[in-house]
Amino acid sequence: MSWEYFEYDISTECACGKGNVIRHILSESDDWGRSYSQYTGEKIDCPECRKKYYIRHVKREKSDRAFLVPNEINMPEVIEKKIFFFQNIDEEIISRVSHDDLKASINDMINNKYSTRVQLDSSRLIVNEFKWRYKRRSLNIIIPFLEKLVRNYNRYEWTFERVKEYKEKELLEIAENEKAIKEAIPKSFELNFPWL
Repeated sequence: MSWEYFEYDISTECACGKGNVIRHILSESDDWGRSYSQYTGEKIDCPECRKKYYIRHVKREKSDRAFLVPNEINMPEVIEKKIFFFQNIDEEIISRVSHDDLKASINDMINNKYSTRVQLDSSRLIVNEFKWRYKRRSLNIIIPFLEKLVRNYNRYEWTFERVKEYKEKELLEIAENEKAIKEAIPKSFELNFPWL
């Protein structure tokens, strides 16, 4: 079974209508009927538009819109939310549970004695994290672990409060970015390439 590769160009009309914008496509397919296509680059093939515009993509989850944007307008690239994932369970818990909620979870676990009877959402989150990572949810293991986290809480870089602060700042940046993109789109020329 082998893959075959095809390269070709597709084009669409530019903003002035006297030339084209060319998109280079790389397409792969195999004997089983699987195929995959992606564009590898674009160029403005019009002397007038090349002087006046640049190409910018507005990429979302399932869409990718291309625009010719006038040089005097700044259309920023889309900023997406970052996903926090930590390799170690201690960092994961510290980033998702506040210091006070850790203490409350310890008390909840001590009072309820079994992982299936814990009352607090933070306690359930911690138990589920242990179950997911270690296939265990014994409170005899979790409680001493949490007590150590409470003692060392301020030694961690990405605490719950710090992650929350970062996410709030990130949401503001994304909102400002989206506003700039929305203001630039009406002044730009959308490219309508045929489907791959």
